[in-house]
Amino acid sequence: MVDMIFYITSDKNDIFDVGFRPGLISLADEVGIKVHATNLRKENKIRVVASGSHDSIISYHELIKDKDVPTLGNNENSQYTPTDLEEYNGLDIDWNSFNQQFMAAQLSKTMIYSSEVFNKISQRLDEIYDKVSSEKK
Repeated sequence: MVDMIFYITSDKNDIFDVGFRPGLISLADEVGIKVHATNLRKENKIRVVASGSHDSIISYHELIKDKDVPTLGNNENSQYTPTDLEEYNGLDIDWNSFNQQFMAAQLSKTMIYSSEVFNKISQRLDEIYDKVSSEKK
């Protein structure tokens, strides 16, 4: 088992709020490794720490270089670039804690997004109701 680190950068800021991190985690699951993906918004990049067999991590990195990361709406025009793999010598990752934190963050984003969508739907329905009501008069 090895731990490696790399970063994913983008000049267009199109790696945030498009489901990129869940896509990275899903892709990691497919190749049998664990990843810790962290948005570094100020630096316009994502830090990815991968843990697993060396060959699996290489395969994972190659898939990302080939633009095979599933995102919301399959953001095909994404212009991201993964950096080279390096050995990770940072703190040990508590994978259970990371997974719980990640799931909580994603659920929170889902609730916020859903609330915004429901508000737009409600506003549109109110407009339709008002229009129909005024036509009946």
